[in-house]
Parts: sequence; C-alpha cells; structure tokens
Amino acid sequence: MVVYKKRWALIYRWYLFRLRQKGYTPIGGCDEGYHFDAFLSFADEDRPFVERVVTELEENSELHFKTICLLFILSVIALVVYKKRWTLIYRWYMFRLKRKRYTPIGGCAGGYQFDAFLSFADEDRPFVDRVIDELEGNPEVKLNVCVHFRDFIPGKSISGNIVTSIHSCKKTIVFMSRAYLKSDWCKYELRMAITEESHMNREVVIMTVLEDIPHKELSLDVLQYYKKNSYINKPNTED
Repeated sequence: MVVYKKRWALIYRWYLFRLRQKGYTPIGGCDEGYHFDAFLSFADEDRPFVERVVTELEENSELHFKTICLLFILSVIALVVYKKRWTLIYRWYMFRLKRKRYTPIGGCAGGYQFDAFLSFADEDRPFVDRVIDELEGNPEVKLNVCVHFRDFIPGKSISGNIVTSIHSCKKTIVFMSRAYLKSDWCKYELRMAITEESHMNREVVIMTVLEDIPHKELSLDVLQYYKKNSYINKPNTED
C-alpha cells in the first residue's frame, strides 16, 4: 500500500539515480542551469495546435517573458488595491473633505454634529422610525440622530454623504437584517463605519440584530464583526 501511494516519487527517484550513475548532476534552483525554458506535455491529437504554440513561443520568447512579468505585477497591484479598496475609498473622501477646508474630528465627544448615524434597510424603516421617536423624543434620552432620508445634503453624492455622516457622528447604529444584507448601500455604510473605526482608532459601530440570520447567509464583513464584537438582539416581544 505504501509503495503504491509513493509509486510516482519512487519512479522519479529511480530515474534520477540512473542519471547520477551516468555522471549527470541534478539541476538546482538557478535559472541559468536549465537546458530548456519549458517542457510541453500534450496528446498527439493536439500536435497541430501545440506546434503553433511552439513557433509563437520560440519566435517571441523575450516579448512573452516581459508580458508575463507585466501581468504578474499588475495582478499583484490589483490584489492589493482590492484588499484595501474600502480604506482607499474612505481616504479619498476624507482627502476631498480636507480640500474643502473641512477639519477631521478627533476623539472629543463635543466635536460631533450628531450622536448617532442610523444605518438600516428601507424594509426595516417602520421599526427604525419608532427608534428615532424614542431617541429624539424621550426627554430622558434626547439624542440627535442622523438618518439618510432627512439629513443627507441634497446634491451631494450618496457615497460622500455616507462618509461625512459617519465621520460626523459619535456612533453608527447598524440595524442588521436579511434586507440589510441585500442592500449594496447598507453594506457600504457598514464597511465605511468599520474603516472609520480603524482609521480614527475609536469604537464606532453598534450592531443591532433584528432577526436570526444563519451564519452561512452573512457576508464576510458581518461574520468577522460577529466573531470579534458584542451586538444587541432585538427583543422577541417587539414587532
């Protein structure tokens, strides 16, 4: 059984042993030590196509090498940009705000325009409207909240309004639901709030879960947040 599992390694080592017996020295990792750039493995039925590939490779080997190197470099750049895309977007909007003589808010609670930015899906608005009435109307609480349908600046881009609002609020309260996960703008708000946390080194997100959602339905960002942070569940007695 062991011999069967290792048969290919044994065959390979047997041929290398025979080569050594004939005075052949195995090649190390140096590119200059190889006899050929590539070995082409193909079926005889595919030989017409492979012959065209051989001709192309041998006549334009230097060009192909440069092309491969360029594609590799571009791929690495694209991967880095993709991984850092939310940070780059956030920094871009912060840069534009500074160009307009906007001073970024520090950690001083008194410097924020709002107490909280509410991030929610339109389908959950009836519940959120009750939360707004309680937060703003209750004299014992009396908070000043920011909501998109009332406080976004007309004529300004939605993405710009989101970044500015999150940055101008002490906290961002996220009302998580299945509808929230289906909304691109909601997911954008969450991603910008998480980026605000890391960029400004302050706790921003307060997650309120409105319904039980299996982990397999959660996006990677939300799942990572669930694992690292506490969150609030909506009481079962509430509609």
